[in-house]
Amino acid sequence: MTQIGPVLHFDFPPGIRQVFSFLHPLAVDVQSLLQLDCVLRTSFYNMWILRVFLIPSALVAIVGLRYLYETKHGKDRNAAEANLRANIFVVIFIVYPGVCNQAFSMFK
Repeated sequence: MTQIGPVLHFDFPPGIRQVFSFLHPLAVDVQSLLQLDCVLRTSFYNMWILRVFLIPSALVAIVGLRYLYETKHGKDRNAAEANLRANIFVVIFIVYPGVCNQAFSMFK
């Protein structure tokens, strides 16, 4: 939610702003740390597709490959499925703020 305010230039009520300012050190946009805009000289829309679809899909694919590796090499199927769910949750947790930021940037 802390990313919506700067992107849409939305003013939150004072109480919510205070909570967001307190929690701001915990908010990390992993995709902005990579700064792909500087490396790849491409259009806004290509970067948008990369950040909203391709990077999250690649991370989920890596988690899926790990699941396949675990099931093929004798790990218990229930334990492998539990690891799969936990790893997908972590990927979504890490990627969600950046994807929301990019998705809402289309409304600028």
